[in-house]
Amino acid sequence: MTKKILLSLITLLIAIIYLVQSYFLPVQKIVVDLSRCVDGDTAHFIVHNEDVTVRFLSIDAPESTNTIETFGKASAEYTCSRLENASVIELEFDRLADKDKYDRQLAWVWVDDTLLQADLIQKGYAEVAYLYENYKYNHDVRELERQAQRNRVGLWKSQLVDLVR
Repeated sequence: MTKKILLSLITLLIAIIYLVQSYFLPVQKIVVDLSRCVDGDTAHFIVHNEDVTVRFLSIDAPESTNTIETFGKASAEYTCSRLENASVIELEFDRLADKDKYDRQLAWVWVDDTLLQADLIQKGYAEVAYLYENYKYNHDVRELERQAQRNRVGLWKSQLVDLVR
């Protein structure tokens, strides 16, 4: 074999090993700082010295500016309070999600070792939504949503929700 072919094969092998490792190794959480909170499912964080807009993966909270969705203000206040009072905020990026159609980074958000999406669903401040792939915590948030619905918590408290859904 010529040196050129051997070098090409070694380069290809290294690339394959890297791709396999990056797919099978666990995704690491990264510690971030809150830049500003937007609403119940979106916030800006400082990630590697850059301000990044993050849309919380797999949930949808009512819009805080929409007067029809009156629960939106409560959801935004709760989310912002959790983030602003956190000791540690971590982002966990899912292998199957990157950015949404508005170019916001999609991530799981951890506040003091608690998955914020799970907390918001459990308290009825958000609903499970935008499950385009089998994301890491889909099963967990779906089960919490069923519990919140059964217990008529937050968004699920009103009879009006039953008529809309």
